[in-house]
Amino acid sequence: MYSSNIIGEKGRYRITREVYNRFKILLAEKEIKENRRIPYDEIKEKTGIATSSISAWATNDIKRYDAKMIAAFCEYFDCKVVDLIVYESSNRSGN
Repeated sequence: MYSSNIIGEKGRYRITREVYNRFKILLAEKEIKENRRIPYDEIKEKTGIATSSISAWATNDIKRYDAKMIAAFCEYFDCKVVDLIVYESSNRSGN
């Protein structure tokens, strides 16, 4: 998850919005649709993305979003970028 900062008084930062991904949600939806569990190794095979990166996406532990990964995940999940990546208020509850 990446948070944006807005400079406030005296140069201090105040987090107001954040970027996070919906990878885990899209994966759960795909698993329900296909009525099976989908292992990360299978996603790696289909997308060419390392399992460590897939795991980072699943836990929202992404520091930088890579355009090629985004494209690969969008193709894999048959979704648009806005379905995968969200930018909203940092006081959201859960994922």
